Amino acid sequence: MSVPDPGEALVTLHSLWGPLYAAFEQGTQVARGFFESRGKKPAPWVYADIVRWEALTRLQAEGFEAEEDVQLRGLANHGILIRYKGYTLRLMKSLADGELPGPGPSKVKQEFFQQLTLGPWGEEIRNLVVLWAPDEHHNLGTLSLACPKDGQGTKAEAHWLVEVPHPAVGAVAQPESAPLSDDLDIALEDAASASGGAEE
Repeated sequence: MSVPDPGEALVTLHSLWGPLYAAFEQGTQVARGFFESRGKKPAPWVYADIVRWEALTRLQAEGFEAEEDVQLRGLANHGILIRYKGYTLRLMKSLADGELPGPGPSKVKQEFFQQLTLGPWGEEIRNLVVLWAPDEHHNLGTLSLACPKDGQGTKAEAHWLVEVPHPAVGAVAQPESAPLSDDLDIALEDAASASGGAEE
C-alpha cells in the first residue's frame, strides 16, 4: 500500500470531523453521567461500550450517511466503520498514552491493520483508525488519526499518528453533568456481556 500523507488525509476527510467530534463528545458525556448518577467510578469496558453506542446512535439519527459518499456501518459491540473517499476508517478508543491499540484476536482487524484489504475490483483500500481519547474527567479529550502498519494481539505499529484539530473555534468546555438516555440500561446489559475482545 502507498502510505497516504497525514496532512492530505486530514484535509480529504475534513467533513467528517465535526460530526465525529460531536458524536463522541455526546457519547463520553452520557457515559460519564451514567456512572455519576449511580455514584460509581466508570468501569472501563462498560464506559467504552456506552460511548460507542451513544456515538453510533447519534450518527445514525442525524443522517450521517446522507453526506455524499459516506457509508456508515455498525460493527459488533457497537463498533463503528466508515467508508469515505477511498478510505476505510475504524473508530477505536486509544491506549492510555494516546497510542494505537492492537487489533486483538480478530483476523479481520489484523488484516485491516496490515493493510491487506482490497475493494470489490481488487483496488487498493487505505485503512485508517480514528482514535478517541477521554480526558481525566471522562469527557472527550481528543480525536486522532492513525495509519496502521501492522498489528497482532495487543501490539500495533503505525506509519503515523496525528491529532485531529477540533473544528470548533473557541469551543465551550463540556458541562459537569449530562442528561441520561432512557435506553442506557439496555446498553449496560449489552456491555456487561461483552468479552475482552470487544470493539473499542
